[in-house]
Amino acid sequence: MTMDHTSATPAGDPKLVFPAADHETLNAQAIDHGNDMQLGLIFTIAAAGAMLVFVIITLTQAWFFHVQAKEFELKTYNTVNLELHDVALSQKDRINAYRWQDSNQKVVAIPVSRAMELTIERYRKQAESK
Repeated sequence: MTMDHTSATPAGDPKLVFPAADHETLNAQAIDHGNDMQLGLIFTIAAAGAMLVFVIITLTQAWFFHVQAKEFELKTYNTVNLELHDVALSQKDRINAYRWQDSNQKVVAIPVSRAMELTIERYRKQAESK
């Protein structure tokens, strides 16, 4: 076998010759590649991959919604509403302090705990007198 890649045609024109591509020179047979593919296996792997991607996406989305709900709960329910806290504090101050209800008529508001004590004494005296 020579390494000469040119030869002359009967008319004398040069012609390229590729001995490696010449089947007759190498006594090679053409390979039938059509039957080598295992289409069932390829489709099974593709379907399993698609299902795996779907499951991963679904689980990631579920995890995200769970974390989002926890974050919302943390920000919403575990915070103190300052306006409501101030209102509750002022109400506690009002029911636990002496103050004038109406200074013209000389009506005084007393703390709830003291009012309960006076009410108990009044009903006890009424019960004893009967």
